[in-house]
Amino acid sequence: VHCDIYRTRPDVRAVLHAHPSEVIIASLASIPLDWSRIAEAEKSLGRVSVVAQTGEVGTATAATYHRSNIVVVSGHGVFSLGQTVEEAVCRLEMLEYSARILVSLARLGGRTAHQTASERAPEPSQIDDQGLRNG
Repeated sequence: VHCDIYRTRPDVRAVLHAHPSEVIIASLASIPLDWSRIAEAEKSLGRVSVVAQTGEVGTATAATYHRSNIVVVSGHGVFSLGQTVEEAVCRLEMLEYSARILVSLARLGGRTAHQTASERAPEPSQIDDQGLRNG
């Protein structure tokens, strides 16, 4: 797989293959990994492609890398590439960190709590002498 990727992407100098647990859990449980929910991930990772684990995964992965720098092989692992090993490692770490957040969110029912003004902690100027919210 690594050689296929190097042949199809001459700009790539580093290809890493890893088995990040939260990414594998998400793919096995069909948990959607919507990177746009995490601003840092969306910016750092760009497009993340997902391919099925097959005997032809090398060819499918190399072809997919024309469109993205991270490929998740469902139920198996991840290929991360970069111009340097450090860049590929940083992408891999951001992927796992973000997957951990999204899998945890799915365990909570997938909800994101956008607090209303009354649910937020009051500003100091909103607290009276008895420690109660003003207004």
